[in-house]
Amino acid sequence: MAKMIDFLLPVAMLMQPMPADDAAVVEDYSDVDVDSLRKIYVKDSREAALADPEHPMQDICVRTLMAGSRVKARSVCQPLASWKAYVESLDAMADEWANTGRALRSSEMITGARAGRIYAPGGPSRPGG
Repeated sequence: MAKMIDFLLPVAMLMQPMPADDAAVVEDYSDVDVDSLRKIYVKDSREAALADPEHPMQDICVRTLMAGSRVKARSVCQPLASWKAYVESLDAMADEWANTGRALRSSEMITGARAGRIYAPGGPSRPGG
């Protein structure tokens, strides 16, 4: 029994939550009226992620024109942290799409069910032509 306790005690200690596992510290902005802060308008999401607001909860807005619509423009307003997360996710998605075809070599092309059809990244083609 003593050996079992000696074995399980370190495991139980490791399973306890570490300070890094605690919930993120949320700053209290209750003293600031977020609605009274002026909105910052920028051209696109990249500029929104690089903006320098007076307050972290100040809205940064991107206005895009809606061609062919009764609505002239659409505005999306978010705080700076949300814009940074959005731009980082777009960059990560672009990196994933850029790396999709790099793992395949020309000798590893997927052949189709019918003889004479090779499906390469450039589209279907015939061997030797």
